[in-house]
Amino acid sequence: MSVIRKIAVDTFYSSSSRTMVRFVSFLIFLIVVNNITLAEYGNLQLLFAVLGPAPAFVVLGLNRVIVSDIARYLGSEKYFRARKLAIDFLKTIFIMSVVMVGLLLLLKGVIDGRSDIDVAPFFLPLVALTLGQIGMNYVSSMLEAHSDFLNASILNLLEVLVRFLLLLTLFYFHFSIFSVLWVYVFSKIVPPVFYVPVLWRKINKRGINNKMKEKNLLWELVRQHGKWDMLRETVDKTTSNIWPFILRVFASGEAVAIYAFAQKILSFATSLLPVKSVLFPIISSTFAKGQDEAVKIIVRSKKYLLAVYLVIVLVGLIATGPVVEMFARDYTPAVPFVQIMLFHMILEVYSLGQVATFYALKKQKYLFWIGNIIMVSRLLSEVMLIYLFGIWGLIASWFLISFTTYILRDMVLINKLNLHLWMWRSLFVFDEFDKQLLRKIRLKLNKKIV
Repeated sequence: MSVIRKIAVDTFYSSSSRTMVRFVSFLIFLIVVNNITLAEYGNLQLLFAVLGPAPAFVVLGLNRVIVSDIARYLGSEKYFRARKLAIDFLKTIFIMSVVMVGLLLLLKGVIDGRSDIDVAPFFLPLVALTLGQIGMNYVSSMLEAHSDFLNASILNLLEVLVRFLLLLTLFYFHFSIFSVLWVYVFSKIVPPVFYVPVLWRKINKRGINNKMKEKNLLWELVRQHGKWDMLRETVDKTTSNIWPFILRVFASGEAVAIYAFAQKILSFATSLLPVKSVLFPIISSTFAKGQDEAVKIIVRSKKYLLAVYLVIVLVGLIATGPVVEMFARDYTPAVPFVQIMLFHMILEVYSLGQVATFYALKKQKYLFWIGNIIMVSRLLSEVMLIYLFGIWGLIASWFLISFTTYILRDMVLINKLNLHLWMWRSLFVFDEFDKQLLRKIRLKLNKKIV
């Protein structure tokens, strides 16, 4: 299958499933927010933020680099190394999960009685939820590394369907933060357990009979280029979940709920065409054969993504108000925030392919140094702007930091790696490459519809 055809097929699978996932997730969200108060939903988001950095700690911040390297090994037909790296990663996750649970027990002892939210009753479900998320991340990452976007899509769909069905049972029992948390726990645990046999067959499909002795590939990866991901992801995940607490201090729990609601709407909009997740392993495997085609794919993909995102933004501006008024009236104050945040999608077009290129070329050290600059800038801007302007300040900080991040990455790609991933001329050119790409997408969609 050609690279162009593969992008069309994988984007169709991911886009279709993510649309269904987001639709069901939106139904779940509506059920939750209409059965607990605004303040309770804000507290629920704070509880999720408490354990936000834990999954990144367990996987050592290596999820993306593992996907990139396994895809690269498969692209160069080094099947045994791909299999061994996947197994080494799984062993490390198990060990780090044990360490994480021990550290969380210590943390629980420290914060007991020192927080206005009683964390103790939620400790067990939060830990179970984190372990379930780690399992989901591993299975999803391995499927994406093997470019099996069909099963990756089914996995995500299964998660939300289990959550939706369990949530419906609460109408016969009791809606509370505690019961909702346990619904999330079981929906995170069931899908990866169900997919264990599928994943194991895929990992062992090739390279299992290779008798070569290999050292631990994970630690080799860490020493060579993965260390930058470990440091960057740890710092990023630790600081990216601070905003709910800053907003709670300078505004209120209701403000946390309103901003979280706005994020949900934006997340639904951006998931309609998941080109980024589809391109990531494809770029890694394509760079193994040569960078010219990979760069061309990135540049042309931006043109189509921009066109689709402009339509989504326009529809969102028109539909957000009536939809929120109809289905979540308590959250009508969030409408103007959602409408402004929709324009962030245009910025995301500019960033398409940047991170994947750094990973493919094993230049994550640049992402680490950029991440350090952004971390300090984000903390300072969030504290200052939230203090001055509340939710509007948080949104302004988000736009400012995103734009700065994308510009810094592009400067490094141009000046250090001599790669130009943004070309204005490509927006106005329609050549044979574009015709071939659109033809493949149209044929695939027609087959699916029929």
